Amino acid sequence: GHQISLNCSSHHAQASNQFVLLPTIMPRFTYAYWDIRGLAAGTRMLLWYAGDRDFDDKRYKQGEGPEFSREAWLSEKFNLDLDFPNLPYLIDHEKNVRMTQTLAIMTYICHQLKPELLTGSGDQAGLADMMALQAMDLRNAMVRCFYGAKCQDDVTAFCTGTMTTHLAAFERYFSKSGRDGPFLAGRLTYGDFFLAEHLDQLLVLFPNCLDKYPSLKAYHTTFFELPEMVTFKESPHYFVSPVNNNTAFVNNREGKGAQ
Repeated sequence: GHQISLNCSSHHAQASNQFVLLPTIMPRFTYAYWDIRGLAAGTRMLLWYAGDRDFDDKRYKQGEGPEFSREAWLSEKFNLDLDFPNLPYLIDHEKNVRMTQTLAIMTYICHQLKPELLTGSGDQAGLADMMALQAMDLRNAMVRCFYGAKCQDDVTAFCTGTMTTHLAAFERYFSKSGRDGPFLAGRLTYGDFFLAEHLDQLLVLFPNCLDKYPSLKAYHTTFFELPEMVTFKESPHYFVSPVNNNTAFVNNREGKGAQ
């Protein structure tokens, strides 16, 4: 950070009369979500990759059962000057921008820090937004299972049905010839952070889920071998679990995988 030196004497500078203040520099971005990976971890990775290693990574804790209190968040929800209060939210303190909606937050970060992540390359150049939304469809299907399942049979039905449908579609896409690069839109774009994160969450919960999808498995490996992702996993912004919040049927809070 910057050092501010204040001279206590107007006539001469002596060590005994001088002191140095180290001001607290507020991070440019505050990014807030529950204290889980959930919707947020892809954006945490994106901020890191785009060069902001010191963002304010605010995490709200949900209470334990049977109440599962959300008071940590609800007590602040309507006091943050957000137009549409929700989690996650992003505050850009430099530009006084406050926003919600995950993919909008991700594209805003790209506009501000790394615009090249907004557009793909080659014939896939215009597909970045489509593929990010496709990854969100996978995310929504995961959430319906994780939080909506009532028994293990529901989880099994998801793994053999809905999840298989989504992963097979991505496998076909990544297996196509004539692709310009290894990522969703040829070169790396913001949607890759969202998809790779959710594939990683699936692997935490269902360790063999990509075994039948070699192209998708290679994609996941390629993404997490990026030097920035290697360092991200060594940072305080990364954690393996919990993937889901306390109310989820499918959880790994104790590292046990899907319950």
